[in-house]
Amino acid sequence: MSEGDFKNGVVEGKEIEYYKNGNKRYEGDFKNGIFDGKGIEYDENGYKFFEGDMKNGIPEGKGKAFYENGNKEYEGDFKNAKFNGIGIYYYESGNKK
Repeated sequence: MSEGDFKNGVVEGKEIEYYKNGNKRYEGDFKNGIFDGKGIEYDENGYKFFEGDMKNGIPEGKGKAFYENGNKEYEGDFKNAKFNGIGIYYYESGNKK
């Protein structure tokens, strides 16, 4: 289920996408029906695990990854959905590694 902007039957612009259980799956920018731009990804239980730049449906550019407790795990550069480049790792407690 989703709510947002469509163009020619395809998601284009801002949208919120939901899992079947009603929790958010993704909130942010879409281009040609794919996550592209700024966005936030959630797991089925509702915890936010990524916030930042998306390209072609995956984290690419600047972003933040989160632990299940809500604290940052990593903040920095992403490439192909992986930590890559300059960034800061954090312990689950929130302290820098």
